[in-house]
Amino acid sequence: MPVGPTCGPLEGRGGALLIDNGIDRIDWIDSRDRLVGINAVGQRALGLSDAQCRAGLDWPGLWLPDHRLAVADHVRRARAGDASRFTAASGSADNPVWWDVVVSRVTGRGLVAQARDVTLARAVEEGFRQRARHDDLTGLLNRSAFKEELAIEIARHEAAGGNGMVLMLDLDNFKFINDTMGHDSGDRVLQHVATALRAVTVAGDRLARLGGDEFAILLRNVGDHDGLRDRAEAIMTHLNQPLQLASRSLSIRTSIGAVAFPKHGNSAVDLLKKADIALYAAKAFGRRGYVLFVPSMAGPLRRRAAATTVIRDALANNRVDAFYQPMIDLASGRLHGFEAKLQVFQASGRTLPATELLAVQEDVDLAETLGQRILSRVMADARRWQSSGLAVTRIAINVAAAEFRSGDYAERFLRQLAAAGLPPGLFEIEVAQTVFAGRGTDYVASALATLNAAGVRISLDAFGTGPGTLSNLKHLPVSGIKIDGAFVEAVEHDAADSAMVRAIIGIATGFGLGLGAEGISTPGQARLLRALGCDIGQGALFGAAGSFDSVLPLLRDCRPAAAIASDADYNRSQETGRMLP
Repeated sequence: MPVGPTCGPLEGRGGALLIDNGIDRIDWIDSRDRLVGINAVGQRALGLSDAQCRAGLDWPGLWLPDHRLAVADHVRRARAGDASRFTAASGSADNPVWWDVVVSRVTGRGLVAQARDVTLARAVEEGFRQRARHDDLTGLLNRSAFKEELAIEIARHEAAGGNGMVLMLDLDNFKFINDTMGHDSGDRVLQHVATALRAVTVAGDRLARLGGDEFAILLRNVGDHDGLRDRAEAIMTHLNQPLQLASRSLSIRTSIGAVAFPKHGNSAVDLLKKADIALYAAKAFGRRGYVLFVPSMAGPLRRRAAATTVIRDALANNRVDAFYQPMIDLASGRLHGFEAKLQVFQASGRTLPATELLAVQEDVDLAETLGQRILSRVMADARRWQSSGLAVTRIAINVAAAEFRSGDYAERFLRQLAAAGLPPGLFEIEVAQTVFAGRGTDYVASALATLNAAGVRISLDAFGTGPGTLSNLKHLPVSGIKIDGAFVEAVEHDAADSAMVRAIIGIATGFGLGLGAEGISTPGQARLLRALGCDIGQGALFGAAGSFDSVLPLLRDCRPAAAIASDADYNRSQETGRMLP
């Protein structure tokens, strides 16, 4: 005999009518876990016929397979006397109906389960959860969710062993796409990247957009350099597939930093920091490549990252300027021109040390931004000098190796020159020998040839230091070299440095090149260099680099107050075998 109402619409009054017409599903379950009664709400929701209800269906079997063991466990708890509450789904996996269920024992009448349909509420909750964990634009995990997934994966590896890897990547020249084609195009690029990354991941990998154009990938079963190489090359190949955008075909290029776990750490936060350091190294090495973290990166790259932060802040707040150091004709003592020197001011007002500037300029994007800012400032200052009737015969500009790697440095320089209405012969591009020993040397040679053909002079800065070969002087359009200040400092008293200076001067003479020297701090150095055949000098003797306004008196006077001995004085010193003091 049934212990509750039969299946189908209930008849009668009072409680039975309320049960049958309420909003909750009511199930009665006998001692063998069979459904022996259900109200009309439940019968409609489960799609049961009267015959099915009378058949005594297995109650746990009414739930989706993945939930049945848990449901049976809650039934056992209820039989023991404890009301049990749970959430489970019926229906189909593709279209589940979720129920919030309380099952309890009714003395002498088996179990009763009261269930409320929470499918809509669960969908809303899941939608909020999905949005809280995923990036709206790409659908990938966001930074917070990725860190959670990474922490779970680290714990799994600690328990089961094995290796994993985190890849952090960002897009090369994404800012250029945003600036020139608009943010809608930028969004399409980011969506394209997300699609490409999905195509190269396997089951168990995790993808995230960390913010901006920065993405991350968790590789569950990759832990060595060979595995990294295969996956990184696959990523770059997929991203390089042409993307048609606003009638243009773009190939998206990326830089990748990688870190392995547990080899490099077992903290999600620590691993992400190290992956970021490796990414920074990849970009500093010229972009379009991948770098695996090594501990030795952390120190210098952390300092470089700190300097980068200072520089980006200075750029954003207009604390970047060009200062001008006078270059003097050593024969006449008259002003020859200026070397424009980059000055970055910290929020405190102090300038960022030159050593930190040099390190940061290996960052391609930052070097380009700084170079563009200074070039614009120098050209504007040159126009101001000209409009004031002050003649400037030469302005030298240092160009970092990284600035050439965009492939269009010369074209951008010449466009700005034409827009400013300035003659190419006014400018001299100074490059260090190191630009010919690193990455992207083809870009450097091509840019220098283009600039030289347009009438811009090219000189090698800090000659005699760092890697370089004399073949550069033969094959490149170099019109002058500059002796490094390290040799000039002791040229009067150190035989080795004096010999080095004489050798450099001999090279310049042999190649028919102009010759300059930096770091001149005493009249004796100036006299000696002039007598040996050095044309142009600069250094503390003639004045430190100063702002636009501070160098105006030099332009008006055209001769700094510096005593340079005559050639006769120098010749007499040679006859007595003494160097001039």
